Amino acid sequence: MYHKLLFYLKDFLLGSYSYSLIKYFKQLEDNKKEIEIVKRNKLLKVLRWAYDTVPFYRKLMSKLKLNPHYDDPYYVLSKLPIINKNIVRSNFPDLISRNVWFKMPAQTSGSTGTPLTVYHDLSVIRAGITSFYYGLSWYGYNLGDKIIRLWGRRPVVSRTSIIKNFLSNYLSNVYDLNAHAMNEKNMLNYYYILRKEKPKVLYGYVSSLFLLGRFIKNKDLEPPPIGFIVTTAEVLNKFQRESLISSFESKVYDQYGSVEIPSIAFECPFHEGMHVMENRVILELLKDGCEVDNGEMGTVVVTDLDNFVMPLIRYNLEDIAEKKDSTCSCGRRLQLIGNIVGRTSDIIIGLNGNRVHGEFFSHLIESSGIAQKNVVEKFQVIQKSKEKIIFKIKSRIPLSEEDFYMLTTLIRRHLGNIEIIYQQVDDIEPHPSGKYRFTISEVDINAENL
Repeated sequence: MYHKLLFYLKDFLLGSYSYSLIKYFKQLEDNKKEIEIVKRNKLLKVLRWAYDTVPFYRKLMSKLKLNPHYDDPYYVLSKLPIINKNIVRSNFPDLISRNVWFKMPAQTSGSTGTPLTVYHDLSVIRAGITSFYYGLSWYGYNLGDKIIRLWGRRPVVSRTSIIKNFLSNYLSNVYDLNAHAMNEKNMLNYYYILRKEKPKVLYGYVSSLFLLGRFIKNKDLEPPPIGFIVTTAEVLNKFQRESLISSFESKVYDQYGSVEIPSIAFECPFHEGMHVMENRVILELLKDGCEVDNGEMGTVVVTDLDNFVMPLIRYNLEDIAEKKDSTCSCGRRLQLIGNIVGRTSDIIIGLNGNRVHGEFFSHLIESSGIAQKNVVEKFQVIQKSKEKIIFKIKSRIPLSEEDFYMLTTLIRRHLGNIEIIYQQVDDIEPHPSGKYRFTISEVDINAENL
């Protein structure tokens, strides 16, 4: 009760009204007609605001002879070009609204290139937080329950930021563990913290949670008492999910979002894909600029319906996901997408012109039996050129020549006679952000042709 009261105090001070909004979202989730009305009204509002107060969009819409005060909002949206990180960087000052009193910078990790700074206003912050708690409520979370985050901490720049972060976490009943310091000593400490705190939610990067889980398993420690695990920031593949379930003896759910546009989609307990938070965003899956068909893979393009300080309209997140037109068994009428399978920058191209997503190598490691036989803890594929890839593997049991021969045969069956350099390593370091990418392409591939 104490932590619940503190949570409501923070909620009141921030003006989020999470309890009321979550209740409203739950009433909305099975009413497709009402969802579309809400989405249309929010799109109309953000388009008009962008036209009236954001120089970049005013100039762009005028050039295209679009006016959201008269034109249908979905017509305007369809005619606007897709923007990306480079466009945001090049037009940064003109993408900021001229009519705002508050803006908070948010910076991407730069795990796929140069970090990008965007601005959020209170509307985005409130919507992101509320949608996050709404997603957690599907698994049994109640406002004020303990959350432990295995998270990448940014360098602290001032005493003020330390105090603000402490107060925010204290009022929200959140405890942070540093994903940048995953050594044995710290992981043992994290384990004892989990044992003591007994969190309802353990939330964090896939690779960091996976590493902690393997540590617990390898040390033959009793699984800590956890309500459930929520993964984010990286692709959650099948063997990582199964390893987390085994190590923690806990249910595992995946969540999708970004620094630029938080709280985009959540997996539900039926694990039939991810539900898009349509109260927050409009999500398109595109190939060659057109919406893909059911079952096809498309580039994720998102419009934030809550950002008025720096509207991101048809923003390319450079991720790849499967379109799903089916309705989930849970009964929610929210848009459903297949799990995110990788980033456009993680696609490997073969000498034969064939392109495979990073998930291909996850399936390869698993279906070949090597993941289980050799106890593969980490792997990473780096494409240096169209002719060469480096395949790093960390496993408890070294791979044999026969194992490498089998992998080479299977890879070349899909990618042609590409050169493969295997490296059995003691560890694979994550990006400085704390994130871990199991495929990295250094080859320039036009994502629009994927």
